[in-house]
Formats: sequence, C-alpha cells, structure tokens
Amino acid sequence: MQPSSPPGSPQYHPQPQEPMQYQPTVPQQHAPPAAYATVPGQTIVMPPSGGTSGGAIAGIVVLVVVVVVAITVVLAGVLYVWASSLAGDSTGGGLDVFTFVDSDAYGDDDLVYIQMNSGPTDGLNWATVGITISVDGGTPHTCSEGTNTGSSCEYEPNQGGGNNYQWEVAEGITISGDCYDNYGCYVDVTITKMGAGSEDDKVIANVQAYADMTS
Repeated sequence: MQPSSPPGSPQYHPQPQEPMQYQPTVPQQHAPPAAYATVPGQTIVMPPSGGTSGGAIAGIVVLVVVVVVAITVVLAGVLYVWASSLAGDSTGGGLDVFTFVDSDAYGDDDLVYIQMNSGPTDGLNWATVGITISVDGGTPHTCSEGTNTGSSCEYEPNQGGGNNYQWEVAEGITISGDCYDNYGCYVDVTITKMGAGSEDDKVIANVQAYADMTS
C-alpha cells in the first residue's frame, strides 16, 4: 500500500519503463574520390607516377637535333675548304684545273722540263705565264722567256701543232739556270697565271723537280 500524499500535492504515478533495444552500429559509407570513380564496363588506367617519360623523350629529341646540326656544320666546313682549294688551283671564272709533270732536261745549262698534263681545252695564254724557280731551297728567281736573255733563269716553250699563243696539253717548257752541284739539284718550280687589269695573279701549280747534272 502506497502512502497517500498530503492534500494539494501533485500525484506521482510512476510509468512502467520499456526494456532498451540494441541497435547495431553500421560503418559510415564514404563516396570514392572523383579521380577513382568508375563507370560500369570501363577500366581506369592510371599513368605512372613521376611523369619522367615525356621529359626523357624531349631530351633525346633535343640531343638528336644538336648532333645533326653539328654534323651539318662540319660538312659545310669541309666542303668550303675543298672548294677553296679548287679555286686556288683554277683560273678564270670556272674550275680550270691544271696538272703538270716534270722530267730532267738534257743540256749544259738546262735544268728541268715541265709539261702540261691536263687543263682546259683552250689552254693557258703564253702572255700570262709566269715562271719562278728555287734551286736547292735557295732564293727564288723569276725566269724570263727565251734564251740568251742574260737572266739567271730562262724558259723556252716547246709547242706542238696547236695554237701558238696558248700553252696546251702535252706542250711544255725547258727551264735553264745555275746548278752548283756537279751531281744534281732540286728545282722547285712555281707556275703563275699573271692577272690582267683588276684580276690578281694566281698560282696554278707548284712542281718539285730534279735536275740530274750527270746525264
């Protein structure tokens, strides 16, 4: 029997309590990052980390370009030197290249014989020919054309049946001068095409010959 409350007091009526029910904990779900979001039927292929492959390819391309440019510059230099050499051995506006052969000249004062072995079809005008010799490495002497000129060095043309005004292939000159060795002398012959007007003189050949004084 519950004690009665004094008059005027609020009435207390206890409420029956229901037993607590167990609620299982569900793990919180998180949406995957956008970078990894997939669509059914698709496969995501991620690029390799670091991003170095593109830089390596660019470096190789630059290296190849540098090597090609270097080779081009070297070839250009070689071609320039070759063309300059041809220009030094040529006369006129074209590549008129002359070649000469030497042999011993027979005679008391005759030293060597120089023959044109190849050249342009019109040859070399005799009026433009300049001959200089150096005997055994001595002082160069300019030779005069003809014999008995009183010069220490003379040369006389030996022409064939062609143009008498041109030094042509298979024709040559006999050079005479002093040799102070009873056995022989080395004779360096310089053949020059003398310039006319504003044209400069051009050395077209240097021939190293030997004069045998015993023959």
